[in-house]
Amino acid sequence: GSTDKSVQMVREIAKNNPLITVRAFKERKGKTVRLNDFYKIAKSDFLLQLDGDIVLSGRYEIEKLIKRIQSDDQIVVAAAHQTPVPSETFVGKILYTNHVLWDKTRVDINHGDHIHNLQGSAVLLRGSFAKRVQYPGDITCDQGYLYVKAHKYGRFAYVPDTKILYRPISTFEDYKRLAPRAMNERYALVRSFGPNVLSLYRVPLKYKVIGFISTLAEYPIYTVCAVILNIGSKILTKKRAHYSSIWETLESTKREIPSATSYRRNGYKTVKISHPIFRSSVGVASDIFVFLSLRHFHLPR
Repeated sequence: GSTDKSVQMVREIAKNNPLITVRAFKERKGKTVRLNDFYKIAKSDFLLQLDGDIVLSGRYEIEKLIKRIQSDDQIVVAAAHQTPVPSETFVGKILYTNHVLWDKTRVDINHGDHIHNLQGSAVLLRGSFAKRVQYPGDITCDQGYLYVKAHKYGRFAYVPDTKILYRPISTFEDYKRLAPRAMNERYALVRSFGPNVLSLYRVPLKYKVIGFISTLAEYPIYTVCAVILNIGSKILTKKRAHYSSIWETLESTKREIPSATSYRRNGYKTVKISHPIFRSSVGVASDIFVFLSLRHFHLPR
């Protein structure tokens, strides 16, 4: 499904690194379908799934996830904290502030153990747990499904001291594509878990107030615009429970993240990931994710 030559680039890297295996599929079927494929073939103790349009901001983000999941045998899923990259345009700043507002609202709910804190872009799973997960083929809400399953078989852990950079949408066109999906994909979970699953998405009023006041103090004008935008979207968006597992590509989120060390190789723009596990470059693709199988090991304290 990737169209930006990422597959060719990763294959070149794999030629000099026997630890890397490339599995490319000609037909685009959606993230959940491919996650099911990888869960079936993986045989390691831990599985790390990373979306293709994020950047690890430091050298030890993966270690932090591993340490957290190893600290408690009941933890079967650990999720990293995602940090939005600021935008340069007026519309982009409104949408960036909207993400900041949401971050400040959600992160402290139930000490981090909340369905909204599992965002799916950087997640570590126990291998034994992954074997129990089979996503329905018609959902886009892999993160919500994973959260419910985590509490069925163990616990979920949010790791706030990690930092994963992502580029939020920065155009109204992409917002119109994303808003209906973001607001409605939870309803698809009702078919798997029943109507009570929707209660997991409730956000207590006090956290909304805290998030609003904190963001308003930092970005007064853009916060007001973001709130108006959210209210309008909720009024105009119709509830739907049936969505394809293949979502529309949001072009504004796929641009290179400026805080990463970037350069050009063979005419293709890449992002250099500083983490020692990679020691290489990974192309920013619109339909690709990285899947790491990690054997059990002990990290230095």
